[in-house]
Amino acid sequence: GVQMMWGDFGSAATGTMTWKSGDQMLAFGHPFANLGVCQLPLTEASIQTVIQSLDAPFKLARPLRLIGTIASDGLWAIGGLLGKTPPKIDENIEIIDVDQRRKMYEVHLLKHPYFTASLAGAAAMEAISIHAATQKMATAELDYRFDLPDHQQLHLQEFESSTNLGQSVANDVQDLVNGLLNNPLGGLPFSAIHVTVRLSPLRHLAQIAEFDASKEDVYPGETV
Repeated sequence: GVQMMWGDFGSAATGTMTWKSGDQMLAFGHPFANLGVCQLPLTEASIQTVIQSLDAPFKLARPLRLIGTIASDGLWAIGGLLGKTPPKIDENIEIIDVDQRRKMYEVHLLKHPYFTASLAGAAAMEAISIHAATQKMATAELDYRFDLPDHQQLHLQEFESSTNLGQSVANDVQDLVNGLLNNPLGGLPFSAIHVTVRLSPLRHLAQIAEFDASKEDVYPGETV
């Protein structure tokens, strides 16, 4: 199977092994996402049960241990090598709830420009939803840290207030990760994401009451 996220939360796509010779393998008999050349985590899987249907029977499976790298995602199959696993991105999510109790969640994400951002957002949403599911309106103080090369860090802070706090924070995380990985000026490499979420049951919002511009007509390069 293809292991997209693993740890405290997980996501994987499993299929049938088609062919194996030495450390080489083919599986699925169809594409995973038609990515072409890639580096995705390859996992063993265990079939739990078969859902019977005259129209579309299917298997329910769960991933087991990582066993290699999927190197090709083509029209007729996925292909890979057993042994060395591909690069990953770690995500640590610390939730500080309204009673000041702390809970840490740790996940690992496959590294790919199409998937990493949405997976990082999904993990954050799941973690927050566990602790803020009963809140009609809540505010989160958010602290993001990205581990960069040479022991450097990118540090961002913000607030989010919403009736669906998990989804709002997931959108923020997804936008940040997508901006770093897929920046048209050149991606910023990072190896880990650290998210700290401090929850408050109250609604903390700032509103703009009035805005006046010093000029009605402005031109490029002018200061307003």
